[in-house]
Amino acid sequence: LLAPEEIASVRAGAESLDLGGQVLMPGLVSAHSHSYSTAARGSENALPLEPWALYTVAFGRALGEEAFRLAILMTAAEMLRAGITGCIDHFAYAGRSDLAFAAHGETGMRVALAPMLHDTHDHDLLGIALPDTLRRRVEGPARPGPSELATLFRRLHRDWHGRDGRLQLMLGPNAPQRCSPALWALWRDLARELDLGAHTHLLE
Repeated sequence: LLAPEEIASVRAGAESLDLGGQVLMPGLVSAHSHSYSTAARGSENALPLEPWALYTVAFGRALGEEAFRLAILMTAAEMLRAGITGCIDHFAYAGRSDLAFAAHGETGMRVALAPMLHDTHDHDLLGIALPDTLRRRVEGPARPGPSELATLFRRLHRDWHGRDGRLQLMLGPNAPQRCSPALWALWRDLARELDLGAHTHLLE
């Protein structure tokens, strides 16, 4: 702690700014966001979780790369306008993580990107048998398996983790029930190997 005379000395040499009665405070942090979801805002909001998730994930698959980038930038602009300067981005499209990191790098925000681990579908969890044609439409392209995800996370850690002192990588299991035992094991092993935190939908 500074002695009173030291405080007076610091004050004497300090730059003073007149804020006109405004309050100066540290930037806020959003502890859970989905950066791409601004593009889907207002669509199917009245549905229960599982059907709603089908719509939003399918909507995200339909977005091109530039639309995805713009959705991330729009989300960042909204947060910055609200005084939020850092966030955790729970990111559903692991294969587009490089695009997301690059877009976040443009914003100046501090961002921890948590690409999702997810290989079990809600309709399987709920015991809903879908006709093959509908199942293919709902599930979309095959999700990356544990080996592919392990390779992806190691590369993302190498290329992006700690960049500019603002970007970090986290593990983002979608939810425990949406991960097979193999993904649970990958979650544990990558957390230990790369010293990564995890972010998930825990209570659903």
